[in-house]
Amino acid sequence: MNNTNTLVGGLDYCPLVSILVPVYNVEGCIERCARSVFEQTYRNLEFLFVDDGCTDRSINILERVIKDYPHLRERIRLIHHETNKGLSASRNTLVFNSTGEFVYHVDSDDWLELFAIEKLIRKQREIDADIVVGKWDVYFPNGVVFKDNKTGCELEPSKYIEASLSMNVSCTIWSRLTRKSLYVDNLIRWDEKIWREDYSVLMKVYYFAKSTSYVDEVVYHYDRRRETSIMNMENKDITLYSQAFCYESNIITFFSNKEPLLSKKALGYRIIKRHNMLRDSLYRGNKDAFRFILMKIEKETDRSLWHLIGWDDPCIHFIESHYCVGRIKSICGQVKRALLSYIHSHCCF
Repeated sequence: MNNTNTLVGGLDYCPLVSILVPVYNVEGCIERCARSVFEQTYRNLEFLFVDDGCTDRSINILERVIKDYPHLRERIRLIHHETNKGLSASRNTLVFNSTGEFVYHVDSDDWLELFAIEKLIRKQREIDADIVVGKWDVYFPNGVVFKDNKTGCELEPSKYIEASLSMNVSCTIWSRLTRKSLYVDNLIRWDEKIWREDYSVLMKVYYFAKSTSYVDEVVYHYDRRRETSIMNMENKDITLYSQAFCYESNIITFFSNKEPLLSKKALGYRIIKRHNMLRDSLYRGNKDAFRFILMKIEKETDRSLWHLIGWDDPCIHFIESHYCVGRIKSICGQVKRALLSYIHSHCCF
């Protein structure tokens, strides 16, 4: 494939970028996703899709869309899994089969701005960065569109890892242009026994990266409106909550023999993550999940780290450990926010 500077004006070098898309039962949105990647202004691309055992019309729709781009046909590869292996396996298949110097993950229910890859590559060339991040927005089922302000785009690798382990920044594998050699040279793979392990994989990639950069504008659109999306399901199913406990163990194991600061941060991540999950289950009124996560905090975390979530205060511990008390507090908070919103939108000051 051509990588000369004729592909994008003004660049000294245009590396091949592999756009990686896992596909599983997304017939309602795969066309939007595919067209957004095929119509990128950056030209030195290859497009890899994994059919992860689709049982709907996703692949038929994708193949129809591909026919609309005959000039790209030699750059498009569709790989089939005989059975549904899950997102982690699909990501491994995509990275292993890619040939680009850089890879860019796109989930099949999301879509890109048409200039996304070009702007990321232009930024990458400025300092020869290993990872370049663009901002994104999130589309929720209630019609709200949220521009993520916790991307951590501007942080260099070690600071980003510290912030991620403290859960102060967003941590997603997509929207990050990443040098493929970080995966290959450091034997980084997704654990296929875990449903969604992007978090621990990203921590490993950042650990080995030497430099990062960012594009200070939205390049990626993240859609949470599908009821069956993993992010929506995670809030409802204890099995999916338990997946988080698996990848947090991977993170702790990985950092256990690294710098002391990161090792300590990784232990703190376990309790901060579980505390956030506890609050989420309470907010959603999921009593079974609440009790399950509470047990995981009280029995499987180091109490000397409870100050990280405020549980060194016995009063806070009591409130957050009793579902009924916490639920009343949560509902009162929701009512207060609703009243304030109503007042601001209907009253003139």
